[in-house]
Amino acid sequence: MTEDEVAREAAMVEPPKPVGGMISEVIADLKARGSDAGIDDEFAHDIEEGIQAQSHPWNPPS
Repeated sequence: MTEDEVAREAAMVEPPKPVGGMISEVIADLKARGSDAGIDDEFAHDIEEGIQAQSHPWNPPS
């Protein structure tokens, strides 16, 4: 392959950019719009469980 052929065959692969925002930012935006929406205790508990589940290293079977 020539240098030009190599340059044409190369591709840049980038990870996807995260979508969305932090929950605190969403709530702040809602409050700024006059909304009285909030997080109930059950939802907050589910979020905390999800965070805890991701806080531990994953040790796959060998």
